Amino acid sequence: ALRSASCFRALVRKPSVLLVSIVAAHLEEIASLSEAYDESWDPVSMRIPDLDKVSLHGGRSGLGVLVEAARDTLLWLIQNSRKRADGLIETWWNAGSVVLRRLAVFGVAHSSDWPPDDKLGWVLERDLIYKVGFGQEASAVLKEAFRAASPEVKDRIVGAAMTVHQVPVSIGTIGYAGLSGR
Repeated sequence: ALRSASCFRALVRKPSVLLVSIVAAHLEEIASLSEAYDESWDPVSMRIPDLDKVSLHGGRSGLGVLVEAARDTLLWLIQNSRKRADGLIETWWNAGSVVLRRLAVFGVAHSSDWPPDDKLGWVLERDLIYKVGFGQEASAVLKEAFRAASPEVKDRIVGAAMTVHQVPVSIGTIGYAGLSGR
């Protein structure tokens, strides 16, 4: 038995398509079940707020194992198979699971082959600057890419950052509003 999900980093030397598919399917099923029970928030993201430190928040749980397996597989692909990693980032961004979408943003931040303007453009196209539930991952992309970006893209980022979106929040959903990521 695995004592901690951190074992995946050692095990995921050459991930298989099957592993990625199994992990994503389980995380999508969790999202579907939450939606079916009219949950207005993502239970995985609530339990695992920091994708860099999964083991601190839920690494010994089944959810932690799934998230860490997905993250470590994505990181391996970023280092060893850029086209597959880029495809996985886009696939996961379009998923129903918020945690898979967060992992897609995490992947953009960690993709050293992406030019800074492309990383920031990706964030801008998806309106992630103020998107609730994606702050940590979007901030990681900004931190990684802003300094080396072109002046034009920097201006677009600053313009987007200065635009504050008004989001109505009901009393019963304070703290959870928007965590469904949709």
